[in-house]
This record gives sequence, structure tokens and C-alpha cells, in this order.
Amino acid sequence: MDGYINLWKPKGMTSFDVVRKVRHAVRVKRVGHGGTLDPLAEGVLPLFIGRATRLVEYLGSGAKAYRATVRLGMTTDTLDREGEVLEERDPSGVSRRDVEAVLPRFVGTIQQTPPMYSALKHEGERLHRMARRGVTVERPSREIVVHTIDLTDWTPPAFTLDVVCEGGTYVRTIAADIGDRLGCGATLYGLIRSRVGPFLGDEAVSLRAILEFEGSFHKSGAATHPDWWLPLSLPFQGWRSLRLNENGLQAAMNGRVLDDASGEWGELPGDPDPPFIPSAPEDLAVALTPKGEFAAILERQSEGQGLWRPRKVLIDRNPGTSPPIAAG
Repeated sequence: MDGYINLWKPKGMTSFDVVRKVRHAVRVKRVGHGGTLDPLAEGVLPLFIGRATRLVEYLGSGAKAYRATVRLGMTTDTLDREGEVLEERDPSGVSRRDVEAVLPRFVGTIQQTPPMYSALKHEGERLHRMARRGVTVERPSREIVVHTIDLTDWTPPAFTLDVVCEGGTYVRTIAADIGDRLGCGATLYGLIRSRVGPFLGDEAVSLRAILEFEGSFHKSGAATHPDWWLPLSLPFQGWRSLRLNENGLQAAMNGRVLDDASGEWGELPGDPDPPFIPSAPEDLAVALTPKGEFAAILERQSEGQGLWRPRKVLIDRNPGTSPPIAAG
């Protein structure tokens, strides 16, 4: 079974806990996710199943959308409500206009220092493990991209932000930095991720539905694909595609260079939706089997010569095991 699950992660679970439960339910060893969500957070957690785990990198170019509840006047060691309170101040002098005035500082390509309570590593050890021992180390700032930040609710001392940003952005840190700018401190009180690239929150499936699927397997261990099983083509909307002939398929499976005569060119269903679904790259394409199944990612070898080399081959020598390309 190869494809994606657009899963709604509940509060109180780590992303790894979700992966572990889903791996058992669908009986597939290779299960990954498209971006960690803290236990405090809920929302869209794309899961990559089987050979789809080899395509995680292509989701990284799409933006993510969050709804964040921020509380003024309090700082914690984790930058969210689950941490130990470090300081409390009176935020009554901060107005909605004050918050709106500082938000533009956090839009665009900016520098951000990752929090200690994160999964990043320092000399091979996770930062959050060091933080729990009371150890703090210098973390170099990183370049992040924030497309938009909108103040959508003002209920002092709390307010709500809608944030659209690229991967690698810590919304906890944005909340804390806003508090620093305002001079009263702030901490993240709640977080919902409503979109990751092409994965939409209102189309996500619950963890309960996934776990109930466990009993639907046949004795052979195979199962039909449920409604929430998404095809391998989903992150590649609008990409050029090459439906291979039999000779082209054999060549791709053996890693040989393909030319335009290896099949019929077309385009995968769907349209770009920046910043969530970027325009298709000019130097990459998707190869399909003669039956329309996802076969490989192709990389252009030379401009104007119609030569493409398989960059990642997903099809095996027994095609027919992957979900077909969606028809719309």
C-alpha cells in the first residue's frame, strides 16, 4: 500500500505516537509524516505510507497554515502553555493596535532562533532532551519564510493569529518574539494546523477512522483502499507527466535515460495554488506506467534535447500495486 493519509492529529499525542498507531493499523512498516506537531497542537498531519515516504521532500516546498492562540503577560521555558512559567507581567497596557503594529516585523524572509524544546540536534543529541536536563546551548538563527500573519481575534490578554508560513517555522517562537517586542512577554496557548500543502483540514480523517480500518484486512493481508487513501500524485498537481510505453517503463525501472519517444506527454490533474502548491518545476516531471500508475520522478538531462533521467523510481517489477492517478 503506497499513498498518503490526510490525518487530523488530536491534542495530547506526539506525532510519533500517531505514526506508530497508524503503522500498526494499516500493517505497513514504512510510515512517515510531513511535519511534526507538538502534543499541544492539533490539526493536519500528512502521513506518507509505503513508497510515498520517498516523496516527503516534494511536500517541503508547500506552505502550512496555522491558527495560533497567544496569551500576553506570561513566558514559559517551552514557549507554550505546557512549560514551566518563568515570568508573569501585567499586559493591560497592550492594545490591539500595538499587536497589529508589530506583526509586519514577522512577515517575509526573516531570521528565527529555534527553541531549546525542539527536535533539532546539537552534537547528535535532541535539544529537548538537553533542555529537560537543564542544559541550554547556543542555537544559530535560521532563515524562515512567513507569508502572512493576520490578527483575527482580540480577547485580552489573549489574541488569535492566522499564520501562513514555510516549513521549519516555529509558531511558538513567533508568539514569544511578539511578546518580547511588546515588552510584556507572551506564550503560545493553543495551535491548530489547518493546511499543509495540498492537504486541507476540512478534508482530514480522524485517527479513530484509521484505527477502525485495521479490522478490514483480508486474510491474505491485502486490503482495498478506503476513501481517505490518497494517491501518490497528490503533491504533484499540475506537473508535466509522461505516460510510459512498455519499453519506457522497463528503461525507467532500470534507471536508464528516457527520451520523448518513451511515451505520451500530458499534465497531472490540478492547478498551482501558491504558496501551498507551487508551480511545477521546469526540470522535473512525473512518469506514469501504461496503466496510469505513479512510476517515477524524472529529471531533465539537457535543455531542448528531450532527455530525462529517472531521479526516484517507485514502481517495482510487478506494477499494479499503487493507487492510480486521481482523475480530477
